[in-house]
Amino acid sequence: MTHIFRSINPYTTKQQNSYPTHTDEEMKKIMHLSLSSSLVWGKTDIALRLGLLRNLADQLRGESARYARLITEEMGKNIRESTAEVMKCALFCDHYANAILSGKEDLDFVTGTGNTGRQNLSLQGTLLAVMTWDYPFWQVFRTLVPTMVEGHVALLQHTPNVPTCAMAIELLFLKAGFSEGVLQSIRLPEDALPQLIDHEQVRSVAIMGSSVKKGKLVSHAMTLGKKVLNEKMQGHVFIVCDDADLNRTVSMAVKSMVCNAGQSRISAKHFFVMGGVIERFITRMRSAVQALRLGNPQDEVLDCGTLAMKGQQEQLHQQVHSAMGEGARCITGGYPLAGVGYYYAPTLLTEISEDTQAYKEEFIGPIAVIHKVCTLQDIIQHSNTSFADFYTSIWTEDDQVATTLTDALKSDCKYINSLPDYPHYVVLDYES
Repeated sequence: MTHIFRSINPYTTKQQNSYPTHTDEEMKKIMHLSLSSSLVWGKTDIALRLGLLRNLADQLRGESARYARLITEEMGKNIRESTAEVMKCALFCDHYANAILSGKEDLDFVTGTGNTGRQNLSLQGTLLAVMTWDYPFWQVFRTLVPTMVEGHVALLQHTPNVPTCAMAIELLFLKAGFSEGVLQSIRLPEDALPQLIDHEQVRSVAIMGSSVKKGKLVSHAMTLGKKVLNEKMQGHVFIVCDDADLNRTVSMAVKSMVCNAGQSRISAKHFFVMGGVIERFITRMRSAVQALRLGNPQDEVLDCGTLAMKGQQEQLHQQVHSAMGEGARCITGGYPLAGVGYYYAPTLLTEISEDTQAYKEEFIGPIAVIHKVCTLQDIIQHSNTSFADFYTSIWTEDDQVATTLTDALKSDCKYINSLPDYPHYVVLDYES
């Protein structure tokens, strides 16, 4: 059965392009080219690889406006965020090349068991990159650049709603001077991916996203003894202490809440606010959220883009509706916006009990769930019990409070009066 990858503009809701999945015969040719490219690329001089990396950065900067428009057209991100995403990819290429050339990218490392290892920059084999749509360029570049510099070639399996982004990235590598076959974008139905992972040419797998199906892919790859690169953190908890600078804190809270229209692991979802400041925090949040400018995400003056897909809009509304049915109070928002694509009104929810489904769920959208806490111990208990795998940002002017929380919270990624910058990876192997 032929599956179709469809490019639908989330603002106009019109289909822009459609592409069939690759046939078995096409995949045979792709894998043959991947093998032959791997044998050459893995022996290419490191200086040449880094030169191509710089070319890649130049291409990204030179055509940043075009790539940013493409991102926004396919997944609805605010154009300013799309432009920043493209420029971040260029900066990453330059940074990685400079780090290796200057010797800052140390080739020696210590493994988790305490043994000493050495990074091999002459590797061979194919990396299968199964990506997500939330950062359709950045997810790919932060995954592929380090592994390809080390000598791997790659197959890029992007999500079905951003197929044009995937093909644009493949063409971008070719324009930068990379040989044909070093990076190939593929389109396969999700149920065909385990068989591809089984292929002896696929040495490692990068899987972004935390769906049940992707979790099964991670397990499948690990049982085969293949290296797996996977996202570690699951969300972002935003902690507001009594002494926080409310002007800056609210500004950053709203910025994080609507970052990528709330469709990112680094977007704040759960806000734990001390009782002494919660009413003022909610009042200011409501005013700031209601003042957000929404509309065509290609317009640079707007503050928030659309959700990426209609199904997401429907699921998010169902989650909000269910939360209110369980007793949550909606301060503002709580509905899809009519006539503007897949927008969902930025929403503030409070009074969500710990024993409800809404407390445990992840809201993929511009939703802030605000919890009242009375003590630092309450914050620590809530965070460590239910949100230990989340990023944590702590907003306080008291150094001692900041130290107490950072020491007690189990989260691996804690930020003081600042926001998380990018999602983190964890490298898995069968032994771990």
